[in-house]
Amino acid sequence: MRIAFSASEPTRGYASIFSGKQTQALYATTDSGVSWSQAGTVEAPEGDIISVDPLDPQDVVMLTVYAPMPGAYTFQRTLDGGRTWSPQTADLPVTGEISVTGFTGWSGSTFLVGFHLDGALQGSSAVIAFPKGGASSHLDDNGKINGKAIKHLRLLTGCQGRIQVWGDDGSQAQNIIGAATSDLGRSWTSLSPPVIGGASLIPAGASDDGSALVATSADNTQYALSRDGETTWTPQPTLSGRCVGQQQIFIAAKSETIVVACNDSAYSLRGGVWNNLTSNPVACVSENGAKSAVRLWSYDYEGRTLWRDE
Repeated sequence: MRIAFSASEPTRGYASIFSGKQTQALYATTDSGVSWSQAGTVEAPEGDIISVDPLDPQDVVMLTVYAPMPGAYTFQRTLDGGRTWSPQTADLPVTGEISVTGFTGWSGSTFLVGFHLDGALQGSSAVIAFPKGGASSHLDDNGKINGKAIKHLRLLTGCQGRIQVWGDDGSQAQNIIGAATSDLGRSWTSLSPPVIGGASLIPAGASDDGSALVATSADNTQYALSRDGETTWTPQPTLSGRCVGQQQIFIAAKSETIVVACNDSAYSLRGGVWNNLTSNPVACVSENGAKSAVRLWSYDYEGRTLWRDE
């Protein structure tokens, strides 16, 4: 099961259930997950990722992380909340894979997907934009963004027609690469990472609508928050020595609550204090303004999906 909620209509969310070799059911909720009903089914490979258009709660994408052969990569998209589906397709020069962390995002109603490329282009990343109701467009030029190969994508996001791509070159120094485009990759502007306390931080998380971004240090202890599309950054309290391993950063669009999930724990930042939430794997974070800032969704070790208010 995968879960995602709408940024524009926070009480509306979707859950996909893999029910057969090529069949998946999509369930919908309009009350923050208290009750669910089946919205439709789709014939497609396993949906490793589902995501909701931040401007349109009826626009949902479902995709698999694998591009097992060169040529066409296809995922499914619905514009009516799951009742009907249509494919969106792009061509890839080699095989590749999407990381569940940092390789998808939105710029308005344009869905962004990044592929770590294999074979001759290994170490490069293809970044493709899928406009709502339009044909796909490669933002990369043969695996390079703004003339540079990004081995590790960290963040794809955008707001008001401007798309941002952040990552590093894969070297031991982890040199940060940032670029922005307003014309689907025809021209680029280089971006400089935020510097907090003399250290460069890399943007690694964003709300679905791109209104808020989170940057973190290489050792995942320092954080900064931007509320204006990375023009200015505000340092956040240090999360030192507690969250180790690969991190996934969630940020709720309305409350701007930051949740950092790592290998063995998850923490939220509210009121200037980091709070330990759970040791379970985190599925997603949704708004819950009626009771508290966010609702945390996670998986327990028996495969059940749980939620709790934080």
